[in-house]
Amino acid sequence: MATRPKKKHGVLALIFRRRSIRVFRDAKPSRSILELLVEAGQRAPCVYQSYTVISIERPELREKIYELTEDNIIRQAPILLLLCIDLRRTRMLFDLLEPEHTLSKPPNPIETVEAIFEAGLFAENLILAGEAIGYSSVILDWPLRLGLELQKILNIPGGVAPLFFICMGPPGEIPPIRPRMPLDLVLMSDSYREPKREQLQKYLDEASEKLAAEGYLLKYVGIRSTYRQYLAEKVRRDREMEVLEAETSEFLRRNGLTI
Repeated sequence: MATRPKKKHGVLALIFRRRSIRVFRDAKPSRSILELLVEAGQRAPCVYQSYTVISIERPELREKIYELTEDNIIRQAPILLLLCIDLRRTRMLFDLLEPEHTLSKPPNPIETVEAIFEAGLFAENLILAGEAIGYSSVILDWPLRLGLELQKILNIPGGVAPLFFICMGPPGEIPPIRPRMPLDLVLMSDSYREPKREQLQKYLDEASEKLAAEGYLLKYVGIRSTYRQYLAEKVRRDREMEVLEAETSEFLRRNGLTI
């Protein structure tokens, strides 16, 4: 029987030591480092490479984004990247190939799902490349909520939809490994296995306990609450959330992401 590879070796070591970092040391990354990270991202599996990443470097642009988010990481991160779904460029590529193509008119379910999946693979490759050179990271979902504002601030044309911020730099903290769902809730054999409520309850309880021991929410969000309470508030459906989801759905539709 083959032995299980050790987590402390090679790429596995990078993956298993990786954690989200929200405090960075001061650094001025060179253009060559930025290009290396993006090239590493591009080596991920892809179909049409329907993504674009914008490096936000000018202080006045960061300040405008900070005013929208009030998130200090926007100011502090040595590298601030905006990952976008770029069906605009993909449509231009298709125009060169075939007048009547799959992006000629909506809906575009296959291209939309592929583009989102590709962007995730790109981001993970880029993040692991950062780990290899001593740069840690965190992703922020502000762009999903602020797509229209970011298009204006950064002169992003229609058909290019902001997705996530990737913040990177030398770590200024060493937090503990954060909890993840148990493997038996994620890995299944041959068919789907419905999770039990008790398993999910146990995960929520254990995650809340571990994050409370770290002081996670007080340190990063500034609130005294359990992780379970924080998640409940985050996913609660109210009028404000309904308006945000409707606006986000319409923004994505206008920019070509249609299912």
